[in-house]
Amino acid sequence: MKKTFALLLCIVLCFYFIPLPLSAADTIQYKAIIETVPDTYELEGATSVSNAVYNAQCAGVVVYSLDAGDEPLEISDNFDGFHDKTVILSNVFFNGYIDCDELYLLGNAKMIVEDGKMEISGILANGGNIPALEDEDLVDYDSLENKLQGAERKYTITGNVDIDEPLHAYVLEIKKDATLKIIPSEPSPEERYNNRIIVYHSLKVDGNFTAEEGQELEIKGGCAVEGITLLDSEGIEEFNFTENNNEIFEYNTDIEKWVRQPGGDPGGPGGGDDPQNTYNLTLEYNPDGGHVLLDRFDGQGHMFEPPADHQVLECSNVNVKIEPAQGYIIQEVRIDDGEPLIDETGKPVTEYTFENITADHTLYATFYQPKYEITVTYSGEGQVEAQDGYEGEAVDSSTIYTLQQGENIRFRFFPDNGYNISEVLADDQQAELRDEYEFNNVTADHTLHVEFGKKGDGTMHTITVTVHGSGSVDGLADGSVQVEDMFDHMFAFRPEPGWHLKSVIVDKGKISEMDMTHYGVMYNGDGSFSLNLEEVSQDITLEITFETDNAEDITFKKYVVTAVNDTQEEIAEALAGEFGYLSYVIDPGYINVYDIDPSGIDSVGYSTFDFSVTIGGTPVEDRGYIVPTYEHIIFEFDGFYDGEPVDKIRVLTPEDIEKMEFGVPAMDSGSIKIYGANGVRLEGVMSSDVRDAFVDGTRNEAVFDEPFYRAEWHIANAVDMFGPEGLNIFGLNMIQDNAFCVQVAAVSAVEGVQRTYEWDLNRYAQLTTGNYTSYVYFGNDIFTLRPPESGIGMVDSLKIMPGNSPGYTITKDENDQYIITFLSDFYDEITLDLLINGSAERKLTIHRVGVHIVEAEKGPDSNYGQVGHGTQQGTDITFNGENNYQLFATYYIPDFGDTAPYGLYVTYTWANGTTTTQIITEPVKDGNINTGPDFDGVFLDDVNDDFVSCCDYRLYSAPNKNAAPVKVNVIVLRDNPLDADTFGGVHFGSGSGVEWIRDD
Repeated sequence: MKKTFALLLCIVLCFYFIPLPLSAADTIQYKAIIETVPDTYELEGATSVSNAVYNAQCAGVVVYSLDAGDEPLEISDNFDGFHDKTVILSNVFFNGYIDCDELYLLGNAKMIVEDGKMEISGILANGGNIPALEDEDLVDYDSLENKLQGAERKYTITGNVDIDEPLHAYVLEIKKDATLKIIPSEPSPEERYNNRIIVYHSLKVDGNFTAEEGQELEIKGGCAVEGITLLDSEGIEEFNFTENNNEIFEYNTDIEKWVRQPGGDPGGPGGGDDPQNTYNLTLEYNPDGGHVLLDRFDGQGHMFEPPADHQVLECSNVNVKIEPAQGYIIQEVRIDDGEPLIDETGKPVTEYTFENITADHTLYATFYQPKYEITVTYSGEGQVEAQDGYEGEAVDSSTIYTLQQGENIRFRFFPDNGYNISEVLADDQQAELRDEYEFNNVTADHTLHVEFGKKGDGTMHTITVTVHGSGSVDGLADGSVQVEDMFDHMFAFRPEPGWHLKSVIVDKGKISEMDMTHYGVMYNGDGSFSLNLEEVSQDITLEITFETDNAEDITFKKYVVTAVNDTQEEIAEALAGEFGYLSYVIDPGYINVYDIDPSGIDSVGYSTFDFSVTIGGTPVEDRGYIVPTYEHIIFEFDGFYDGEPVDKIRVLTPEDIEKMEFGVPAMDSGSIKIYGANGVRLEGVMSSDVRDAFVDGTRNEAVFDEPFYRAEWHIANAVDMFGPEGLNIFGLNMIQDNAFCVQVAAVSAVEGVQRTYEWDLNRYAQLTTGNYTSYVYFGNDIFTLRPPESGIGMVDSLKIMPGNSPGYTITKDENDQYIITFLSDFYDEITLDLLINGSAERKLTIHRVGVHIVEAEKGPDSNYGQVGHGTQQGTDITFNGENNYQLFATYYIPDFGDTAPYGLYVTYTWANGTTTTQIITEPVKDGNINTGPDFDGVFLDDVNDDFVSCCDYRLYSAPNKNAAPVKVNVIVLRDNPLDADTFGGVHFGSGSGVEWIRDD
């Protein structure tokens, strides 16, 4: 009970809570606006109110619900130990516990405590209801403060409640058949404190209002009293409360009545055996700059008080807190005619106590809003731009931004073509080389200087352009252009009517015939296409081919537009854009759209329309699809399962993309086609363990001739992947309806989710037909095993059979996921016994390896090749006849590291059965054109932090494949094997490591 009423009394609010609507999972999501000092910081994703409040950056919090539906939401969350923090509840029922100084309640906010026997609601000082918070009230702290002006609390007693802590009530109402009883608090066995209820505005008793002996009721002047019998100080006659003075009453248990304390008279309050005088405590300050809080009840809580005369009791102690508003600081604090009060640091005091008051006093507080200057300069070619609407004033070669106390300002840096950010100085100190910098909680002047330097050495490179067919290249003179080293150059291509752009081939000399048609060329929507060659560092040839229009190029796929296009004209315009993504320029006026049927978009996820267009002299009629957004992609399944035909359409949704799992029909042969807005296309099948199942296809179709059960796909669209409608779905897991699939997620104990090879490939064990080995890479200390999302695949339950090993542990977390933790690197392979759906037994082997082995062989048309790292570039290879066949091992460095291991221990098995060994200590350091002159053999992702770091080792080189080893085993060495205490030098793995077998 004590905690319940610490809630009711310890309440003065400085933070604001409003819960968001219930999610589909019937859990409340919270959003907190948190006042740091002094600006506003937005914390998303707090899982509970307490979680938000106890964040180290919190000084106050608002949880809000702008749309609570028919009934206010209910929150059950304990708020223990808020101290001076303030909570505002809006549009919620609350049945937990709060320990704070102040509480404001807005709108239909209602706190229900003690099993619903007491309610606290928010009202205005004039008796009206306080409107709920709205968006504009949450813009900043000042807006919220303004909203709270005049906010008071009403306590409604609806059951039998005992109060063992002081209670300050603006309005107190005791309902019929309800009883409110004041009992003394007992902080220790030796002590007993009387309690007091103070009512400021109105007291209405329809039920019972009692107390233990000596407990007090204080009624403030101007308070309306109804339904309660008050006796005079003799306890004989009924006392008529006149509403003009403060009165204190004690409860007499003998007569069960409230009795006025002796000594009072019509001009002053009751208060003991002797009359108690009052004195004026005058507060003089500008409320726009801050506020003053008084604790006039000796530790019972501070209350906001406006500038005015305030009555305080003779001989009492009154503590005062001075708090500046958002963006203000305290300039000066004085008492009466005294000198300014300062603390030990020389700053104005924020707190003062009037002790043993025997005279009138005045407290003067002044606030001011300091302004600070952020001076920004830059040199070189580029721009520095302030974000979030800040505008500066140009002064000579600088731009000066004026900020108020506590504001934040963020700047972004935009180098011009051919330049990069070479230096960032904040207050003359070196800052991290990034494309932005932010000053937070500004309390002083600052300077920012950005240096833009040239990326290249100033040399000029020639781009020679060859055009085939009918079309033009903008800005091209004499078939070539000159581009300065490391500058970008933008080309624009424009086919003639009746022609389309067939291909754009770039030859950088070392890398032959890079087809940029679908991986660099962008459709501009105006009949032209563009290609930006970035950071030109050598002479380049560019071959552009235009070809006459051909209807077969258009009819190989279906077309999709989004639901924002709902008229014939809008759909035709969108269709023209979709043709443009295939390098065809079609005038929307020549596209006839008809029979638009919107009925299916809610039921099956798409609707349809028909269209006709003439391309290359050939009339084309077809059906198109309309989907809700560009993130809805249509999958068309056409094939067979167990001899029966499969003909289905399913729609990939944004929710499927979020979880990267998508259930597909069971098929053992056939094709899968994908269609989507903005030129959606299938980039490729990523799963190396099922890649052989997919035998043929185009950009939008995968053809397979055996069950794949689970496959990872890479899907993208034709717009800029970093743009607002860019789509780059890398690693979508397609899981057949009949599949037993178990995710094997590699985790690092240090970094969290650990990248393995090619961005988490082979993360699923395919257990439909038998056992499985999941290859993962060293640096992964922990593995999480779980079935796919509910409704995907056929795994309803998963159980790992118990087993003990000194090398690893198996635990199960609160999400029913199994956690496999390796305790030693010498356990490089373990086998787990799985029980699926209560009856199917499978074995899952986890094999931790150090490298990925690939072969590189000269093709018929090029003397160049490359060791690929997923879709990223690896070591360039130049074939010279003596090295036309090569073997490489790529080592994947754990946790985004940047250091190669000591080397690789390689065992070669030759055709005659003999074996030889070799230690290779140096990775290949030739790199590629993107690694730069200081490349040390380690490939790093310096941009996205999405990809593993790795290095390539050349294991074998020969004129052809004939004499190559038939088997190669590789173990990673952390240290020199000749050094002591290295367990023979093999620090990674206990067995044969990674094995590669030659495929003849």
